[in-house]
Amino acid sequence: MRYMLTGADWSADEAYRMGLVQEVTAPGQQLDRAIDFAKPIATAAPLGVRTLLSSAHRGLSESEKLALSDIATGICSIAEKPGSSGISACTAREPRAGLRGALALPAHSAPICSPRYDNGSARTCSAVPSSPFSASTRCRDCSCGRRDAALTNGQNRRNQMKALDDEQQVNRLPVDDPGFHQSWFPVARARELGSGAVLGVDFLGTRVAVYRGPTGKPVVQSAWCPHLGADLSIGEIVNGQIRCAYHHWRFDDAGICADIPTGGKIPRGARIFTYPSAEAWGLVWAFNGERPLFDVPRIPGIEEREVAFEPHLRGVRPVPHWVPTSNGVDFQHLRTLHNLPTGAPEAIEVLDYSIEYHIETASYRQLGLITGTNVSAQYLRRAGVDSFMLFAGAPIDQQRTRSFFVVGVRRDGDGDLRLQIDGLRSFVEKLLAEDEPILNTMRFKQGVMVASDRHLSRYFKYVSEFPKYGPPGP
Repeated sequence: MRYMLTGADWSADEAYRMGLVQEVTAPGQQLDRAIDFAKPIATAAPLGVRTLLSSAHRGLSESEKLALSDIATGICSIAEKPGSSGISACTAREPRAGLRGALALPAHSAPICSPRYDNGSARTCSAVPSSPFSASTRCRDCSCGRRDAALTNGQNRRNQMKALDDEQQVNRLPVDDPGFHQSWFPVARARELGSGAVLGVDFLGTRVAVYRGPTGKPVVQSAWCPHLGADLSIGEIVNGQIRCAYHHWRFDDAGICADIPTGGKIPRGARIFTYPSAEAWGLVWAFNGERPLFDVPRIPGIEEREVAFEPHLRGVRPVPHWVPTSNGVDFQHLRTLHNLPTGAPEAIEVLDYSIEYHIETASYRQLGLITGTNVSAQYLRRAGVDSFMLFAGAPIDQQRTRSFFVVGVRRDGDGDLRLQIDGLRSFVEKLLAEDEPILNTMRFKQGVMVASDRHLSRYFKYVSEFPKYGPPGP
């Protein structure tokens, strides 16, 4: 398996004695052994596939290069099997001619140097060696004066792994990370929670039961009974507490088991997770976390009591919840997609858990507020008329979002409030209908950005830094 070596001057036996390879395979058996070697790696993370292939690019003959191409093809066929996490390693790039392009190998055959400073003073070479097995490497491009990096085998391997991992990190989306953002999410319209009603809602990759507690306040709790995992949302409310339909275990609004009909001591683990909850703008909200990090979302420039409003359920979108929210600062798309004569603010104010902006021209005034990563709200004044809008989404899982919107006008405004709300709703539904063919079919990736995307780019950075929390499982 000479193509598995990166030192062209070593024979296979010499490399084995030096500990640079794990085994030497007899002639004629190299390909079968290489494929056996690659199969378990191909089903692991894409980084493992790419590292294996990048360490095997020094084939010394055309037949060996052809054999290596066969290995790449075999790995991709394994990765493409349903459920394989390695598929993105093979599908992330379009096929290109040549062995190097097919394997997405490094473009440099010599170390890639990036001079840096350690402790603010000493300038050193951070060259990434072309081979993970080289005992030493010489920096060809570095102007720091250090010619011989003299890295050990282990350091070389770690450096190349880190270089590949850094390359993956560049295109990693926030959705790739575990957990969900610690934000306030709408789980239902408030009017759906009548007396004694229990709603089952798929939420954050799990399921919750939503009902009104003894004081009338909305309660949002894990729907899985800690006894045998029955769905509590098909139970009923008894004395202000949710009762499991299976064995009638009953839980209070704090999630503590209050009664087991068979009697005896209630186990300490007999409890369900209770989300912080609130009711605002006609929606029931649940915060993803043990305690809220910030207040319930609001509409800027107005208090709720001053608005005549209506909440609406728009439906489910096959896109992460934070992607539609980006429309709140994508001022370019307002002109291109919606044909709205709007401008962009000079700056947006990015806070810990919100983003605010203000636009004012001779013809209109706009206040915008993004709360968390899933709520975009606006106050818009056009032709002397004030309008209020709120768009919110709640993740069903990492790739699906349940979408809500709220429209409202001033209670003390002139004219027919019903007519004004209906007109605003028609306007909003037109905007959503224009957005949805794109949002519902896109494969989101933050690609090449231009100057007019500066606010959008800042929003994506804000999302990537937003805290997350892993909700309890079943």
